[in-house]
Amino acid sequence: MQKLLRPLLAEFIGAFAIVFMGSAAIMMSARTNSQAALLANSVAYALTVAALVAAFSRISGHFNPAITVAHVVTRRTPPVDGLLKIAAQLVGAVVGAWILSKTYPPDILQGTRIGGTILASDVTFTHAVVLEAITTALLALTVCGVTAIEARPPAAGIIVGFVVGALIMAVGPLTGASFNPARSFGPALVSGIWEAHLVYWIGPVTGAVAGTLLWDLGLKEKA
Repeated sequence: MQKLLRPLLAEFIGAFAIVFMGSAAIMMSARTNSQAALLANSVAYALTVAALVAAFSRISGHFNPAITVAHVVTRRTPPVDGLLKIAAQLVGAVVGAWILSKTYPPDILQGTRIGGTILASDVTFTHAVVLEAITTALLALTVCGVTAIEARPPAAGIIVGFVVGALIMAVGPLTGASFNPARSFGPALVSGIWEAHLVYWIGPVTGAVAGTLLWDLGLKEKA
């Protein structure tokens, strides 16, 4: 039982932290009218992901339903384990958003949708899906590259965190830079605002599967 619970608890904590810390950073940028909001938000997410990967990756380090689906498709993760991990991620994300909704000022919560992901007015649904797919594919490739190293370097978390931060700076103002369905699901459920929510499932899941398959078929070192 403990062997099963440890990975699920790690996934819960990881998704909770990503939503809690990331959404909080977005709301604080809005509250302070930061002139460097994009940089601040990308750094907050990068540091959070770097710490989580460093702390939990030897137990379970997806924190992202799209990465978990990709690992199930490529047979890295058994289907039942994958479903349980996704459930833990979604619950963690909802709890993170719910706590923010009960502790942060109402005006900031309403103005930012609890730090949720929002499409820019000049970005179409299709373009958003493509951007989320590409960014998640790059994230998935990075995860595959780091986990493929037999003696995982202490800097593994920093590597993944840097990629997350860079991707947010690249597309954040356009799609909200989710590349993680749980990160979008938690604030959407708690706020009740589901606008363009399918973008944050279709794009990331497609991208994660494509990136992981690209690694396996073209970049993975053959035995």
